[in-house]
Amino acid sequence: RIDSSFVSTTERCKFEVPGQFEIIGHRGRNGGLYKLAARNIKPTSANQVNLVTKEQQLQLYHERLAHQNKRHVKATIERELVIKVDLDSELCEGCVYGKAHRLKFGTRERSKVPGEIIHAD
Repeated sequence: RIDSSFVSTTERCKFEVPGQFEIIGHRGRNGGLYKLAARNIKPTSANQVNLVTKEQQLQLYHERLAHQNKRHVKATIERELVIKVDLDSELCEGCVYGKAHRLKFGTRERSKVPGEIIHAD
């Protein structure tokens, strides 16, 4: 998410997604490691705790199964959980960023004869 944030200082670290959750870690004197103090923001009503709409269901399992291909996730859900889900064409934001390709290397002239370019340590 674009509005999420991570801040790290010498004494603490904080990861926050506004309106959803906040995780705060405090650095102790034992080896300089962060101790995690997590705090969940509670839903407005108890009915919303496990509520997932049919449209969100495939995306939820896609994320829980480590961003597997959605066709594979759909087949697994229908085979193992006997739940009918629709295959959506929506792109997963995490997958888009994770599968971004680097730019190609620039072209360079190749040697024309043996010994024209020599590399040595």
